[in-house]
Amino acid sequence: LTPKALDSLHFEVLHVSRIVQDLHDLSLIESETVNAAPAAVNPLRVLDETIRTFHARFETCGIRIDADERVTSAPVILADPDRLRQLYSNLFENTLRYARTPGDLRIQHSLESGRLCLRFEDSGPGVPEESIERLFDRLYRVDAARSRDRGGSGLGLAICRSIVERYGGEITASNAPARGLRITIDFPVLPG
Repeated sequence: LTPKALDSLHFEVLHVSRIVQDLHDLSLIESETVNAAPAAVNPLRVLDETIRTFHARFETCGIRIDADERVTSAPVILADPDRLRQLYSNLFENTLRYARTPGDLRIQHSLESGRLCLRFEDSGPGVPEESIERLFDRLYRVDAARSRDRGGSGLGLAICRSIVERYGGEITASNAPARGLRITIDFPVLPG
């Protein structure tokens, strides 16, 4: 085998390994018996911690994070903080893979009617309208060849949906006017 063939095989093994791990995570999240019981957690604090862990990678890729810093209260939801980190990490990985560089990722939040709304909006390109409804489907890729080259398994957003729904939330995707992809998540907030 040539070095080029070995590199190709190594990439394929890593890719299949990632798919297996993602499928395992998805089945754990969807299983009723997994994880410790959810705890009261501030999702904005977990978001801030996750942003800090990704900051250097975003900087290296030329993507500026524009995160909403106006926190007028500390909303609390019932969730597993590790799963919230996984949710945010999957969204950030997608931005690193597919957003134009240089570019930015805008993150905004608001509290409305007992729900926390989070919006993640990248600087583009967006997604073809016919793909929007399928983005959260297992193994769906907008462009399978491009996604495969960039290491995506086609499960990241399916995992995001499972995490959000597990904690009583909703997740949707849309194209932001004159920008890129917008992911909107809302969680029910504990009365406080």
